[in-house]
Amino acid sequence: LAITEFEKALTIDDEDVASRSGLCDAHLALGDAAQQKGRTKDAILSYQRVLAINAEHLEARGRMAELSRQRAEKALTNGRDEEALSAFAEALKFTPEERALIERSEKVRAEKNAKVMAELIARSGKEAGARNWDKAIETLNAALRIAPGDESILSRIESIKQSQLREQLDGIL
Repeated sequence: LAITEFEKALTIDDEDVASRSGLCDAHLALGDAAQQKGRTKDAILSYQRVLAINAEHLEARGRMAELSRQRAEKALTNGRDEEALSAFAEALKFTPEERALIERSEKVRAEKNAKVMAELIARSGKEAGARNWDKAIETLNAALRIAPGDESILSRIESIKQSQLREQLDGIL
């Protein structure tokens, strides 16, 4: 009911600050009530309505960031790293200077990169063990794209190249 009345007032005067503020507050309260009842989608719609009225509304931006952060943490719990990183990025669009959110997002990205690096190094070791030198080097080059200039990867590449060269020389001899 309050929303309808504020909308009527805004049809009369679109610049009425009190009506705009009241409409934002009403949508914010509606979103909070939906959130408390576990109706996240309804809450998001209400907060988006606030942001459509006032894109800089701090409370609505904070609530949207929190919902995105919660979605990110849930995705992490379920082992969906990419989805989590995407949700963290979305949260940061709403609160780009929130230090705790930035740090959490960076930590998750670093952990994901470490997992990917470990997988690539292990795969390269298997390829080298099977004497698939080019595939082993190719896999390590993929790791270098994640961690450019990483000395341990560069030394592994050099070691594999040496092994490949020894094998070629042995074949010639």
